[in-house]
Amino acid sequence: MTLDQVVSNTGFELVIPERIEESPAPTAEELRVLREVVDPHGTRQLEFKETRAAANARIEQLKRARAAHA
Repeated sequence: MTLDQVVSNTGFELVIPERIEESPAPTAEELRVLREVVDPHGTRQLEFKETRAAANARIEQLKRARAAHA
């Protein structure tokens, strides 16, 4: 991911240091754990401007489903 991609997908102003080191891409297992264990409902999508509306809609859907089962 490039700095431009990070900036364009962040909903707030970033403090950007002079030197930025590249982080290695996650392994397939790390991605699986993030998707299936850490965030099985996909709420991490709130972190991205482009998908925030869809994520908020999903959260509301989950709230309604939880309320129906209460």
